[in-house]
Amino acid sequence: MAEVGSNERKTVENPGGIPGEDPKGPSQNPGHSPAKNSTKRSGLGAKLLLGGISVLFCLVNLEVAVRFLLGNRVEWETRPFEPFFVSGDYYGALSLDRLAHTREGPRASGYKNIGGLYLHERPKGSWDANSRADFLFDHYLSRYSAKEADRLNNLPKRPLRIYIIGGSLAVGSSATTKEKTWHALLEGKLRKSLGREDLYVINAAMGAFVSSQERMTMEWAVAPREPDMVIVLNGYNDIHTPISVGVAPGDPLQTGMRYAEAYDTSFTRWFCQQSALARLWWKARMERRLRDYRERVLADKDESEILKTGIVDVYTGNMKWLTKRGKQMGAQVSVFFQPWKSQGGGEIPNSEKLLATFAESTATKIVEAMKQTESFHDLTGLQPELLGHYTDAVHLDDAGQEILAEAILKQILPKVPTQIPTKSR
Repeated sequence: MAEVGSNERKTVENPGGIPGEDPKGPSQNPGHSPAKNSTKRSGLGAKLLLGGISVLFCLVNLEVAVRFLLGNRVEWETRPFEPFFVSGDYYGALSLDRLAHTREGPRASGYKNIGGLYLHERPKGSWDANSRADFLFDHYLSRYSAKEADRLNNLPKRPLRIYIIGGSLAVGSSATTKEKTWHALLEGKLRKSLGREDLYVINAAMGAFVSSQERMTMEWAVAPREPDMVIVLNGYNDIHTPISVGVAPGDPLQTGMRYAEAYDTSFTRWFCQQSALARLWWKARMERRLRDYRERVLADKDESEILKTGIVDVYTGNMKWLTKRGKQMGAQVSVFFQPWKSQGGGEIPNSEKLLATFAESTATKIVEAMKQTESFHDLTGLQPELLGHYTDAVHLDDAGQEILAEAILKQILPKVPTQIPTKSR
């Protein structure tokens, strides 16, 4: 009986009835044989491969669609790199390849990409130590090129020449024609008031420039041409650029981007340079990070005050240097602190009120710091007349250009020199 019980237990434990066979062996799971497992894995691999190909196909089609439908709108660069001034003129969003062919790009200066290195391909010819600044006379509202300015400078009977330095308001941006810019209108008003036609207002301003770049403009574009008078119209960019794009006070608009291009060697950045779809994502990410930066600085009272102090110190230091440099040349320098739309109750969205408050507070500090400087003129009092003439946050329509020209005329007319040297100083 003991034997039978033993056999019965074996039968329960080994229902296959084969003595010595492992009950956990393959005969226990005939539906999961190695061959069938391999087939199942192969099927899963095929599905994953097919899914990957489908995703890749969709991404390629989306990339093509983004390039075709959005074009340059996915680009984040709007100004070419200029090795001395950092930023060139504004061309709108363009690819790096197209920016390379602009007036300030490497091609215009004789550089050619050879195996990943830009080499100069014009070993012959005459060179001018100041020619790197000639592009400042070539913006879309310029009336006198660098060559024309040189021609006027070298006439036997030298005419009276007044040079303009500043940012986009100084350029005359938003005027419908060159003849309707404030500097063209000022030239006509001065000729009429002084009764002389040999008077020229020559524009060497550049959009987005800050006072540090204007200081370079004076040294490389204006001083070599021995001006009789210099008008500086600025202020907005020095205040707004640091808080808007996260650069140090006085640093050019594109400083952070240039650092990234030189030192960011990440795969992500490389891939974004190759893919329009990736650039679209990257651009949105940059805008979000800049917005977060602005909100953080504006919300921190101590950090805001530190930034304001830096802006005031850099701006006033550069303006005092420009005034001193003018005296060294024997030229009158007049600095005009510009108005802008949000000053004095101009209409602005709620989301921008903190920034407007920051800007107005900084402007007040600048005016207070410069009020004892004889050559400094605060134009923010024009705001009531200019409201209704802004085309955006800072630029003026044709009627606004006329108001600006008239205001500057009143300040400089008594200071315009009557005796013009005929030889180099």
